[in-house]
Amino acid sequence: LTHPLQAPTVELLQSIDQENKTITLKCVASNYRPPNVSIEWKAGPQNKKVTFVEQKMADGTYSSSNQLKMPISQWQEVEINTCEVVHEATNTKVVRNISKKGNLNMGEANVPPPSLYLLKPPLEKLLAQSKALFICLVVGYELDHAMLTWMVNGINYTKNAEKANITSHTNLTQSLQSQLTITREAWDSGNAIQCLISHPCSFFPDMKQTIQKNKAPSFNLVILSPRQFIQPTSQAVAWLACEVSGFSPAEIFIRWKKNDTDIDVSEYITGPPTAQAGSPTFTIQSILKVPASEWRSRALYSCIVGHESLTLMKNASEHLYGKSGCWRMLH
Repeated sequence: LTHPLQAPTVELLQSIDQENKTITLKCVASNYRPPNVSIEWKAGPQNKKVTFVEQKMADGTYSSSNQLKMPISQWQEVEINTCEVVHEATNTKVVRNISKKGNLNMGEANVPPPSLYLLKPPLEKLLAQSKALFICLVVGYELDHAMLTWMVNGINYTKNAEKANITSHTNLTQSLQSQLTITREAWDSGNAIQCLISHPCSFFPDMKQTIQKNKAPSFNLVILSPRQFIQPTSQAVAWLACEVSGFSPAEIFIRWKKNDTDIDVSEYITGPPTAQAGSPTFTIQSILKVPASEWRSRALYSCIVGHESLTLMKNASEHLYGKSGCWRMLH
């Protein structure tokens, strides 16, 4: 029984080995007969590793594959990889191309680009520990093999960053987060911090976010000593107010302490920064609730203020002795 001639069906497949940082492209010719096809990678890296296999299937057709393996770094640099399949028995020649800008598994329209966020360092850590902590957050689809890169003034700092972790969510999206810590001096000196996200199979276009500390003009930051609103009676609740003015930009943090112990944030209210009339600076107020019984404990209440214009955090304190107060400013 003679089987009719049948031209091959050609498709490209891919797999990624994230641990070894390699990508494998497989050019597959299937459903053809008689046997003997040539499968050749015509373009791509010169030092490529190629493996060829042909086998007979149960239905009498044949299947062959030519596998191309390369480092992911090479895959990102190569403009195009071309696979050529020739089946002389049916006078068939099929050419398939794939590049970093292409997509093997799905059209780009099916994978919306992710959202990329690069967060400024928290002020408290910046001032208390002299370290600038940056968080790069990516939210989107198909992030399993995405690569996140950190750059500081054009120098790759990825090895200095915390390894990126992927989290899957119930709405089928994924998030990828990484942290990079540099010295406060490096941040204050105006270095450009950049976070880049890319995918070796180009499921979405490369994206990047950059932040850099603005060299804002110097402003005078003034902290008024905490003042009491109500002199407490045996059953009263008193309030201490801490006012800060003359600062810019608006981002600032305020904490309260009793002696050397942090006071829970539920015990005080801090309003939003407010622009000062006729000035590019801001003012803010924080109010602390103090039970009357604690006023007689001779505790030292301190308002702690942090701002990027400060080398160190400032505080203003009030040492309370019953109905009298002893005030002092600490710089």
